[in-house]
Amino acid sequence: MKNKCLNGYKCVAKIIENDKQYCSAKNNCEHKIEKNYNINQSKKIEVTDQQTAKRYNTGKPRYSLIDYASLESLVRVLEFGESKYGRDNWKLGLSKESVLDSMIRHVAKLNDGEECDSESGVSHIGHIMANCIFLEYYKRKDK
Repeated sequence: MKNKCLNGYKCVAKIIENDKQYCSAKNNCEHKIEKNYNINQSKKIEVTDQQTAKRYNTGKPRYSLIDYASLESLVRVLEFGESKYGRDNWKLGLSKESVLDSMIRHVAKLNDGEECDSESGVSHIGHIMANCIFLEYYKRKDK
């Protein structure tokens, strides 16, 4: 028998809460699964009928959790930087102090009620995200 959630969608079960298994079969809705599943001792789902290809993603980043539309202001900041300094200029390295100074200036402006940077016309939040990405990049690259 195939694994089906209560309203009949093919189960792509992923979520376990309080020893109950849920699926995200359609539009991330969560329907209780009625049959053919087991939860093993390590709280991993064991499906009795394999209906899809195996994929071992445990422990890997789940980029599907990101709301990509929220990153638009970050992209706009990077595009502004490209037009002003050249593509990926920031990857050459900036001091931690200068990145933090820039970030704090944007936080202060945002805190004062200013939504967009006067020079770029882009959201201060986009500038803050860009500075965060710069710091993370430098940390990973030891710059």
